[in-house]
Amino acid sequence: MINQFRPADVERLRTTWSDYLIGRFADLERRARERDRKEYIEDAADELDYRAKQRGETYYFLTDAPAEEGARRALKELISELKKDYPAVVFLQLNDAWELERKERQDFRPFCYMLPKDD
Repeated sequence: MINQFRPADVERLRTTWSDYLIGRFADLERRARERDRKEYIEDAADELDYRAKQRGETYYFLTDAPAEEGARRALKELISELKKDYPAVVFLQLNDAWELERKERQDFRPFCYMLPKDD
């Protein structure tokens, strides 16, 4: 989902994310009357918390770090706010650091040779 939005669309991403979670996890059918959006968010968050604690289910929000500094900052702020609304969701940002990848390859390459080859 995040790849469909630009840094300027952070508010739209937040709305789309919450709309998805509300539609998927909030109990909209038991509502006798229209509720405030915040109440729907809290209902969805409660369901996610229940599923995490009682069922052992984990839901993730995965993202790549944007290249632009402004976009990274906006995404970081968005994730910080979403964490407050949905504390049971695990928010992960993938690391695209070339030097880290290179170091891991150097450190762990010998393990690759220990694995059987399919050829």
